[in-house]
Amino acid sequence: MGSNFENAAPKSTIVCSQVDAASQNIKNHLLKLDSWSKLEIECPGFEDLADVYESGKFRLVEVAKHHVFQDGIDRNLEACGLPAKNILFASKHKSDDGRRLLTAHFTGNPSDAKYGGKDGELAVAYTSAIKPIISELAKYSENLGYQVSMESTHHGPTDLNVPSIYVEIGSGPEQWDDPDAGEAVAKAILSFTPQDMPVALGFGGGHYAVRQSEILMNNSVAFGHNFPSYHLENLSESLFLQAIEKSGADFVYMDRKSMSVAEKSKIEELSKKNGFLMLRESDINGLEGVSWDFFREVFEGVEKVESGSSPHISTHLRNMLDKNLISDFGSFDTIMIDPRLIHLTWKNDSDTFIEWLDNLPLVWLEKDNGTLSGFFFVWKSDAGVLLDEIVNECIKILKEHYEIEYIPGKSMLYLSEKRFNPYLAEELGIPKGPLYGKLSKGIPVEVDGNIVGPEMVHEKVTKELLLDSRVI
Repeated sequence: MGSNFENAAPKSTIVCSQVDAASQNIKNHLLKLDSWSKLEIECPGFEDLADVYESGKFRLVEVAKHHVFQDGIDRNLEACGLPAKNILFASKHKSDDGRRLLTAHFTGNPSDAKYGGKDGELAVAYTSAIKPIISELAKYSENLGYQVSMESTHHGPTDLNVPSIYVEIGSGPEQWDDPDAGEAVAKAILSFTPQDMPVALGFGGGHYAVRQSEILMNNSVAFGHNFPSYHLENLSESLFLQAIEKSGADFVYMDRKSMSVAEKSKIEELSKKNGFLMLRESDINGLEGVSWDFFREVFEGVEKVESGSSPHISTHLRNMLDKNLISDFGSFDTIMIDPRLIHLTWKNDSDTFIEWLDNLPLVWLEKDNGTLSGFFFVWKSDAGVLLDEIVNECIKILKEHYEIEYIPGKSMLYLSEKRFNPYLAEELGIPKGPLYGKLSKGIPVEVDGNIVGPEMVHEKVTKELLLDSRVI
C-alpha cells in the first residue's frame, strides 16, 4: 500500500460513509462549521477511501462502504500516511420505534458478529470521549425534541488498535436527514474536549442503558463497554477481561434490578476473582470531588472491614482533601463503635447524628438497608479523640429519649425508659383495644368515670450495655 502523503501527525479522525444518510448529513454540517483543507490522497491499497479533509486537530475521512465493515481502518489510514490518534464514526442509528434520538456508544460483539467485526471481539473504547460527547449532544439538541443516550456495546468494527466511538442520529430516514440533528451532532463532535475520569465497566439494562446513561450524565465518571441484560448469557471470563482491558476500566457497575440473581452472582464472582471493585450508584455519587485514587483506597478499606457497605466521605473531610491536607488513605485508622450504640442513636435521631458526623474529618459506612455501620475511618492522629467524641455524641442524642447513666472507665451504659405494661392496665380493669394504644402513647383515658393516667400503667425498664468501642 502506498501514498503520496507522508509524515502526517496523528489526529482525531472523523469517519463518514457515502452510503449512510445520517453520516452524510453530519459530514455536510462539519464542512460548513469549520475551515477544512481537502487533501489530495493517492492510496490504491485502500480502495474504500474517498475524500480526506483536515481542520485543526481533526481529520475527516470519507469511505465508500458502511462504517461497521471498517475493520482495520486505522492501519489502512496509517499506511496511507494518515495516522489516527482516535476515531469518531459519524453514523445513523436504526430502530423500528421511530424515536428521535442522538446516541454514542462503543463497538463490539459479545457473541456472533452479525453486523461487522469479529465474533466475541470488542474494539478499544474511546472512554475519555463518551461523557463530553453525550453532554455536548444534550446541549446542542436542546429544544429539538431529541433524546440523548449512551447505547450498549454492539456491532462492528472491532479490529481496531486505536480508541473509537460511534456518534449517531436515530432512528429513521426522517431523523437521518434532519438538518437540525446533523448540525447538533457536528457541533458536538467539533466542540467536545476529552476528559479523563474513572471508568466503569457496565452490566445490565436494555440496549439504551438508561441507568448507566443517567449515571454518566450526573457524575464525574465515564463508561467503557456496557453489556445489556440480554447479552449476559454470553459473558465469560475471557470476555470480561477483554472488556476490562479495552475499556481501561477502574470498577464494575451493575444495574442490579434488571438481572437475575444468577447473573449478579456471575458478575460478582468475576469481579472478585480478578480484583475489581464493584460500585453501586450511591458509591458513584460519593466520588464527586474526590480523586479516584483516594476513593479506591477508601473502598478497598471498606471491603476489608465490612464488605458490601458503602462509604460516605464527610463534607469536612472533602474540604480537607480539596485543600490537599490529606494525600493518602494511609493517614487513616479504623475505629469501631459498638453497633448497638450506633443502632440506637440512628433509630432515635438519624438526621441529627449524620449532620454532626458530617462536620468531622471521617468516613462513615452505610449498610445495604440504609442504616449506619459501626465502622468509621478517621484521621490517624485523631483516632482516640474521635472515638470518644462519637461515643459521647451518641449518648447525648440518646439522653433526649432515655434516662442515661454512662461510666466511661468501665464502658458501661445504662438506658432506662418508661414502657407501657399491659398487665398493669388489665389489673385496673381497662379493656383491651384502643384505650391500650392511647395509654401507651402517654394519653390519659376514662374508664367507668375514672381517669387513668399513663403513669399508672407504665414501668421503668433499664437496659445494661457493656460497650465495645475501640481503634482497630
